[in-house]
Amino acid sequence: MKVHFLGGADEIGASCVMVQTAGGARVLVDCGLRPDADGAAALPDLEAVAAAGGPDAIVVTHAHLDHGGALPVVSDFFPAAPVYATVATARLLGILLADAVKVMAAKKQERRSVPLYSMEGVERLMERLVPLDLDRPVRVGDAGVTLYPAGHVVGAAQVLVGTDEGDVLVTGDVSGEGQRTVAGMWVPRVRPALLVCESTYGDRIHADRKAEEARLVRRVVDAAAEGRRVLVPSFALGRAQEVVLALAGEANAAGVEVWVDGLVRSVCDAMSGLASWLAPSLRRRMEKGKSPLRDGVGPVRFVRDAQQRKELVDRRGLVVVASSGMLTGGPSLAFAKAWLGDEDALVVLTGYQDEESPGRALQEVAEGRCTKLVLEGRETDVAASVEKVGLSAHADGSELARMVEALAPYRTALVHGDAGARVALATRLAEGSHRPVILPGRGEVVEAGARRRPAGAPVDAGVTREKLEALVKR
Repeated sequence: MKVHFLGGADEIGASCVMVQTAGGARVLVDCGLRPDADGAAALPDLEAVAAAGGPDAIVVTHAHLDHGGALPVVSDFFPAAPVYATVATARLLGILLADAVKVMAAKKQERRSVPLYSMEGVERLMERLVPLDLDRPVRVGDAGVTLYPAGHVVGAAQVLVGTDEGDVLVTGDVSGEGQRTVAGMWVPRVRPALLVCESTYGDRIHADRKAEEARLVRRVVDAAAEGRRVLVPSFALGRAQEVVLALAGEANAAGVEVWVDGLVRSVCDAMSGLASWLAPSLRRRMEKGKSPLRDGVGPVRFVRDAQQRKELVDRRGLVVVASSGMLTGGPSLAFAKAWLGDEDALVVLTGYQDEESPGRALQEVAEGRCTKLVLEGRETDVAASVEKVGLSAHADGSELARMVEALAPYRTALVHGDAGARVALATRLAEGSHRPVILPGRGEVVEAGARRRPAGAPVDAGVTREKLEALVKR
């Protein structure tokens, strides 16, 4: 078995892995976009997919665009390949891809890039999507493909490609701890020949989630109750719903309105039809029509249009939860441009910020390292208060290490992380066992190995201390 790392190996973005079995089956897992690139530069290495003969099947771990944003491109190139996903991922992916089409069209108007696909391309992809139940394998050549819950966001799954020779488990993005919207991941009862494991926060230990939520609620609701403007930029799928659910009770008691804007609105609407995929307590509230993710339930209001958004910009004493979470576009950018110069405004960052994003610059403001950032090409002075709260939907280094220990794979490849995160987690794993750890680069092909190593066969040393030190220096 071979695993081709076509994107998202030594980076966060354009996640794409192809598993090639000994019997010749080719399973493509994810096909995402790079968030800081346009046009072809945003894509994984699809030429390598074509060179291998194209996929026999495509499997999507979850709906975030860094994992599924390039699916219309690869699916149009290989229309005979079925595209498998959970029902929830399929529903949410359609919403996020439709929004991506709008964003690409806007960039075309600005003469920045040519769109990668159209709404017709998204519709063709959706027609090829085949719902796959959790823990119910589907046959692809000599392999069985099975999905297992990954936590992270609604519908997210780990992908197991199993053969008689051995198994490859691709985690996608995982979270061991349950959230308000979704339960935590499962640890499948398998021992993979190769585990392809995310490492986004492999170098960190998260703060206690309940304590961080309490801090978020206290700061945001108190600030709005004092008449301040509060902006919480959030990822449309996952983080935004977690924030709204955390705020709703206290905001309602304090008489503070929480306004939801951008793609967040559509995702919240979709979740009302995905109740069976939600965490039990939220599912019960959804079924009774009492969930704050609905417009007008409790203090939550959905922004109707651009005119209402302009009116809200001039108001005080309110909270706005809006996409995008990195301030790369969408309504969050509009509110930020209007409010960052107001010393009575508060901006709360709750998630990962890409290195090239305005959100990362704002994070540096929160850390006291600068007082300015660039928004749409213009330098902006930041007078508003900026704070960070840890509500990550990714497992931290300790959770990932425990997961790897429980699975006991013969080899582990760490992906979806920067050099610091991958090296820290690799060091921890290498010190905890004698099993090899691999840090693949983009375009690298790795032998997955057999389920059992033949007697006398050499042991791959994986990541040595010298390799780790070289990566750190690089």
